Amino acid sequence: MRQEVFPGAPDLAIEILSPNNTRREIDNRLRDFFASGTRIAWIIDPETESAEICHSLTERKLVGPGGELDGEHLLPGFRYPLPNLFKEWDWE
Repeated sequence: MRQEVFPGAPDLAIEILSPNNTRREIDNRLRDFFASGTRIAWIIDPETESAEICHSLTERKLVGPGGELDGEHLLPGFRYPLPNLFKEWDWE
């Protein structure tokens, strides 16, 4: 059986880094995203509890541990504090 792949790109791409991701690997993914039409990419780094907001391969902004993710023109009004991504879950 042949599987089809969706021929488009998401407007917002989100990558969560693992300890063995390389900068080259991430840059290649970003290159693919933006070449396919992605408008914003969030690179989430759990190790530093930070994120990189990318609008292209060269237009990038680092958001530190106290910052927040902003939906900008894609998700107007969406704002999410980075610390909330990394806080412990209370399952009880």
